[in-house]
Amino acid sequence: MKNRSLLTICTCIFILTVITGAFYQWGETGIDDAFITYRYAGHIAGGDGFVWNKGESPVYGSTSFLYTILLSTFNRFNFDIPQSSVLISIAARGVSGILIFLICMELSSPSTGAIATFLYAINPAVISYSAGLETQLYITLILAGFYFYFRNLLCLCALSCGLLVMTRIDGLLIPAMIFIYHLIKKREIPLKPLMIFSAILSPWVFFSLYTFDSLLPNSFYAKRLHEKAISGRFNLIHIIPEIKDTVGSYIVLALLSLFALAGIFYFFKKKSEKFLLISCWGASYYLAYTFAGLPDFPWYYMPLLFLFFISASQGIIFLANSGNKPFGKIAIILAIISVSQICYVGYKTGRHRFLQGNTISFNDVRYRMSQEIIKRNINPDATILAYEVGMIGYYTDLKTIDLLGLVSPEVIPHIRERDYLWSFKKYNPDYVTLIDAGDSPSTRELFNLIKNDNNYEETLKVKTRWGHNYILFSKKKEQGS
Repeated sequence: MKNRSLLTICTCIFILTVITGAFYQWGETGIDDAFITYRYAGHIAGGDGFVWNKGESPVYGSTSFLYTILLSTFNRFNFDIPQSSVLISIAARGVSGILIFLICMELSSPSTGAIATFLYAINPAVISYSAGLETQLYITLILAGFYFYFRNLLCLCALSCGLLVMTRIDGLLIPAMIFIYHLIKKREIPLKPLMIFSAILSPWVFFSLYTFDSLLPNSFYAKRLHEKAISGRFNLIHIIPEIKDTVGSYIVLALLSLFALAGIFYFFKKKSEKFLLISCWGASYYLAYTFAGLPDFPWYYMPLLFLFFISASQGIIFLANSGNKPFGKIAIILAIISVSQICYVGYKTGRHRFLQGNTISFNDVRYRMSQEIIKRNINPDATILAYEVGMIGYYTDLKTIDLLGLVSPEVIPHIRERDYLWSFKKYNPDYVTLIDAGDSPSTRELFNLIKNDNNYEETLKVKTRWGHNYILFSKKKEQGS
């Protein structure tokens, strides 16, 4: 393909993926977990350091070091942190679309790339399930690492992989896979790329070990200790309903899965080593998250989505070009139906967000809790104990203790012992936010205790779309606060 034609195609891909990304994320400022990173970024920009609560010791509670620093840099130049995160995600999404197309050209053909890129662009899954998080940047750096390696641009590959690991430490799987493959295939150690990779990571490694005594975020330890309703549920079975919602139906998901199987069959029949390398990473990623006992949060699955779309796209091309013409025509018809359904779901998602405007995040129950606390509170030293700390911590900027321990390492040993009342007894908080879900041990005991505590009153109660209530308890005025 000529350079001018390729540039035109890449420009069109970027425009399409950016437009759909903006459409799907209209009015969205991020899911609650994203606001944990936002609070860290704000504190760094304000000169308070890498801390969750101002004036306290540093805690690596954000899952992405690089993304946190990036957002804090934007904030230093007076850019709004949530909006900066949205813009970064949309721009990274555009680059991801280009890289998917280019990788497909390395693996197979422009036709496969066109279908895979279109599927990625019109599907709202990544935006819907990881709004405000580092996930989109993480995916972009994964794709960049693979593409630069396929093009034998090893120094750029090393640069991408270094930034990838700083974005999320599980990104280490990519350079590990590439290094092993290169060692087996080329029988040489790429010294210069290794030096670049090490030079990028060394400052972060030294800083993290010196400041936090760990390269792993505090949330990693916390997420592995909770009851089965939270931890240890990472499994493809759990993500199927969420993916179904973004493609339209189980029938469409089943068709895409069959196309993906056909695509995998084609690549292995062709003995594509490049696809094998990506597949080995995908399998390693899945197994690592499964055996680490991590939760089944939807955004953890999103990095695997581009591999699914590439496989499905190749399957469509493979079946359409099969020797059996009637069979090929049926495959094309089913593919058109599937893509049309995904387009319709994407349109509905974007239209809903566009009509809702900026009320999407402002209607979030945790945002409403934070505003109620701000309205009631006159004590700058007030303490909050929260079931979910993101929005509440970011908007109130008060001392906030995480009931689940994600940003509160002192809570973790007690979670291990299933003592969910320790943080309440220890800090005697002015405000407590909880859900009344009876099947959650982490909140059930505390909810029953506070409900019968005469020192607290129920201030706000909001019904959630999951069926349970989100409740804000406040200390009674006569008791202080």
